[in-house]
Amino acid sequence: MQNIMLSTFPVGLRDYRGFYMLYVDKNLNIIPNRFTGCRETFCAGMRHKHNNTKSAQNFSKINTNRLYVLITLGAPFSKKGYWYEILNKMTKSLKIVNSFERRYKWPLSKMRLVDDKRKSVNIPSVLFIGNRKWGISPYLVSLYTLLLRLGKYPWITNDVVNETNHDELLEKLKKVCDTHKRNYTDAMHIHVSINTAISLISNYDELFQGKSKKYHWSMDRLNNFGGGYNEGIRLLAEGKTRYKKLYNKLNGRSHGK
Repeated sequence: MQNIMLSTFPVGLRDYRGFYMLYVDKNLNIIPNRFTGCRETFCAGMRHKHNNTKSAQNFSKINTNRLYVLITLGAPFSKKGYWYEILNKMTKSLKIVNSFERRYKWPLSKMRLVDDKRKSVNIPSVLFIGNRKWGISPYLVSLYTLLLRLGKYPWITNDVVNETNHDELLEKLKKVCDTHKRNYTDAMHIHVSINTAISLISNYDELFQGKSKKYHWSMDRLNNFGGGYNEGIRLLAEGKTRYKKLYNKLNGRSHGK
């Protein structure tokens, strides 16, 4: 947490307040003019990278050696209080992600503070660095970013994230998301998708090893609604994915493309 990384933020973020995700390049600098509050859009950018599409829009520069997700809440209203706010929320997110990783013996994700090269545009932000396993598939990236977003909600309390037993944490997470699913889309995503998510991680070797990222991200086996923006963990859970081979494996079937 003491490693401050230098990046150059899109100027537009000075004018917004919310929850935004950004890509970084091989030098861990932010890719210009690419920030979004939408998980599906974030996944779509990586999909363009793996399929060599829209490279003129800088998608080709996205660093996919690991899964990098830079999170910011936008321009600060109060610099001191804002740093506390983002660290408090994203630390909760990190604890949830790390709980899954410990349970399934994956390398732990890390979170680093981010500072801006232009000191006059200091935007409190953090960079999540996930193991390359998370980046192998759009469904895992979708799940990862969904877990990251949970930390921003007040109903994701310390009682949930500080639970050291993963199974207990999972039950608390399911319960609180079930309570809030009618009012919060992300809670509904967890409610619908969590069992599929568990199967996806616990059966990672069977589902993903032996094939490249380009194979799993290929537009030949993913839906193409608006450039693939809807191909996420919930679509897989609901059986609406075009990647039937993966869906069938998850559900104990043997047919499909």
